[in-house]
Amino acid sequence: SFGRPASGTALGVIEGAGGRLSVVGRRIGVAGDLESPSGTITLDARGAGVFVEAGGRVGVDSAKLVLSEGVQVPMEAGTVQLRAANGNVSVAPGGTVSVAGSDAAGGLVSITAATMDLAGTLSGDGGGRAAIDVGSLASFAAVNAPLEAGGFTGERSIRVRDGSVRIDQDVRASGFSLAADRGAIDVAALVDARGERGGRIALDAGTRLTVERDAALLASASSRGGEVRLAARDGAPGAPAIDVANGAVIDVSAHSSGDAGRIVFAAPRTATGVDASLAGTVVGTAQPGRATGDVVVA
Repeated sequence: SFGRPASGTALGVIEGAGGRLSVVGRRIGVAGDLESPSGTITLDARGAGVFVEAGGRVGVDSAKLVLSEGVQVPMEAGTVQLRAANGNVSVAPGGTVSVAGSDAAGGLVSITAATMDLAGTLSGDGGGRAAIDVGSLASFAAVNAPLEAGGFTGERSIRVRDGSVRIDQDVRASGFSLAADRGAIDVAALVDARGERGGRIALDAGTRLTVERDAALLASASSRGGEVRLAARDGAPGAPAIDVANGAVIDVSAHSSGDAGRIVFAAPRTATGVDASLAGTVVGTAQPGRATGDVVVA
């Protein structure tokens, strides 16, 4: 375990910017400060897991490069990798993982674990990104709430190896992908990837994929529409593999300039077509002279 020295100073600060720190062990605990401005910190536990305890902090916040003339140039924040392939990654209340960008872009938090508990603080101001690969997930809110609260508005990728996922909290990110390898995906909230250029939303279900009434998948933009991709591998008796309910909205429009985006439905083939029910609203408008959206059925 990494504890805070009696003096209260940081236990590990890599001087300068862009440094790398890698720790491998059976159980890794952090109770003090591990810092590498605009650098990379990797904690790889081969046993019980990685535990950022109360008062612990793992940070790769953006640094400033000082030029010979004294000019300070903000650098993008770095990367934190927390790995416990057969264990738990835990950020306890009072613990912090930070990839915040002050005057520059936020960095990346990458978590690979059998289970995880993110009750502490994740900070990704400046458009931080997140890549999550977890064996099972107690709830979607368990991972989404700390990312939303922490300002992770950049690309967000979540893979759940076992179990179904219900998106019951709004998501706001420039890009969002969710894969449930051996389960279903149910969308009951807003997934918002709108921007000057539309982002990409990709949902890949091992079994069924449902977009409920009043749910919305938005990848529209002012200049160029984005992409929404819905994929499912297996339906259920009397239920289609992909079911977009009446009242649901999927939008890849380009509102001011540029072409609209595209929507892709990938589902098993049936004797009469594709195992999908598309009763919701699909929107792909564009300004006169620009291409409207495409719908692709794979």
